[in-house]
Amino acid sequence: MTCRRTSLGPSATVFTCGRSDRSAKDLPTCSNCGAANARQICQFELTGSKTGQCCNKPLCRTCVKRAVTDRDLCPPHYKLIMQSSGRQAADKACRGETDENMPVATKSSD
Repeated sequence: MTCRRTSLGPSATVFTCGRSDRSAKDLPTCSNCGAANARQICQFELTGSKTGQCCNKPLCRTCVKRAVTDRDLCPPHYKLIMQSSGRQAADKACRGETDENMPVATKSSD
């Protein structure tokens, strides 16, 4: 059985033990920062000629982003999702539609 020590910061360390001979050097590198411990992938659904496929860029724990879609995303796709959801919320507000998570401004009757 092999054990691997992973530092998660100045006060946290994780020990992972298992029967696998696979080490961190066998993992793909993060497409964002180049770290050698990419354990997650971007789950952004592509459109156009790649409809039905996902981005699948390998990501380390530091670079992966979690969006309102509850999917792991690379930083560029996270930014795209957040900009898109912000525009949709603004459009709803302009049309007078309400969103549970967005306060609605009302005119005072002064």
